[in-house]
Amino acid sequence: MSDIEVRGSDHFREGNAPSELTSGPILRRSDKHLQLHKGDSTAAAMMRGRSKSIHCRRSLQLLPGRWGELTPYDLVHLVDALMFSAPPVLGAVLALIILTGRPLSDVLNARLVQARSQLPETLESHDLYLIKEEMAWATGVARPESHGRVEGAWRSVLRKHASALILPLPRYFWTELFKLPVPNVDDKKRSVALFKGYKSGEVEKELKELLRHINKEQRTSLTLHRVENSLFVFLRLVTGDLADAFLITGKQPPWGQSASTYYQSRSITELTKLYQKAIEQTFCLSNFEIRWLSISPTLSDDDKVVGSRLSPSAAALQTLVGDLVNRVIADEAAMQSEGGFIRFHNSFTSYCVMMTLFGTGYRAVKDPIEDRRFLKLAPAFPAWPTLLIVDKTTDGYGHGRTVGLADILVEQLTAYERHTEIVKSRSLALGLPQASTGFFFYLSENGRPERLTPTSLSAALSWAYRNLPLNLNRHYLRAGLRRKQIPGPVVDRFMGHWTLGQEPMGRFSGADPIMGVLKLREAANELLSDTGWKVLGGLS
Repeated sequence: MSDIEVRGSDHFREGNAPSELTSGPILRRSDKHLQLHKGDSTAAAMMRGRSKSIHCRRSLQLLPGRWGELTPYDLVHLVDALMFSAPPVLGAVLALIILTGRPLSDVLNARLVQARSQLPETLESHDLYLIKEEMAWATGVARPESHGRVEGAWRSVLRKHASALILPLPRYFWTELFKLPVPNVDDKKRSVALFKGYKSGEVEKELKELLRHINKEQRTSLTLHRVENSLFVFLRLVTGDLADAFLITGKQPPWGQSASTYYQSRSITELTKLYQKAIEQTFCLSNFEIRWLSISPTLSDDDKVVGSRLSPSAAALQTLVGDLVNRVIADEAAMQSEGGFIRFHNSFTSYCVMMTLFGTGYRAVKDPIEDRRFLKLAPAFPAWPTLLIVDKTTDGYGHGRTVGLADILVEQLTAYERHTEIVKSRSLALGLPQASTGFFFYLSENGRPERLTPTSLSAALSWAYRNLPLNLNRHYLRAGLRRKQIPGPVVDRFMGHWTLGQEPMGRFSGADPIMGVLKLREAANELLSDTGWKVLGGLS
């Protein structure tokens, strides 16, 4: 599918990541013609393509000690050169590259402001500003290449989104930075260039020469690419999550855009703590103590998030759950009225489906449990209740996964199954025609069971869901599970966000399926309880 087709699809408008709208093999081919006049051939091109595929698969595995990462030995000598032997200008440039994770070109274009009020209204992820009043640096919020548009009517139920990411700089490096002839800045000037008068080509040449000198003297393997990538690597090691590293550095994973970066959202306070921990880890081998300017974040900053713009607020979700519960209770009380039985069953089904979506991370692309065999509510000891999720937009089984079910969700699904047995027996007793349905089903006006679809679910929830994307549950779960300290790779397995070379049950996978499921079940149970979900009995 082309980018235009993806952005125009119903699944994209419902909040799905673009990378999740494809299923099946991906074919890669070179955009260059064969150089037949130089002896090139189709067989040679095939061998080159195979080598590229192997290289791509290896780069996806993110093993420690890869070529693009600095070793501890490299890092010690790099920090020593930064603090003791590097020329002032090169030291300042090198420090900003390490501390911000930005490439050399972005650092040389950095600008200085007195206060955050002087920052531009719109910042891009490649912009870099230093705030003198706060000893901090600011940049635009990193976003995936294709991200959904937020409708005006949704803003009241979504978390407040920050327009910029502002993070602190260590005291030592801030002091050293202003030993340079930095232009004066005050409240009147909008901003000034930090490295005004320095030619980018000459600075890059001198910086590479400095790294070559360190390599020659200390037998290190420093390169500009590795230095620029060092913050991304340490953030990944500290946080265990590529999405967090992407939000801070603006760098995509080595293989390109990941679905996890589309769903992830973090508060400014959470990212600040992760960033400080990564910087302290970077300099700990050199016995260098990092000191920060202690600034308590303002309430407006603490409440704002960066990342997914479709992350619902906790208050809005609690209101939604409360409305669904009250509707079920009201319809149950009016069940003896005309059409009351059908309304009660449908509202109870909507409640159970939404709990399933928010408890399993299912993509609302078809019937959540289209086959009863996918659901194991009472497995033999020592197994736990599970659900097989197959939620690609096609009928393929790509990224199919088995997820453990939270205790509260198991009780609710058990109650719903007993409820549906009573409903079906009643329909048979009345002689109503039966249709093939999945685990969940609605009743039509004449009492006939109908298969549940995203369209019918949206129609049934239009009174409470305000035409919001059905897949808000995935945006909420990705952020919620990370706040519960579930490692990023475990969340990716739960959400189905792995890619080629990262299969959780692959040949060389080191994933622990038991501990991962136990932690996920506990965290999912807490998230459901915190939001207000509870077990309703239905007709059972």
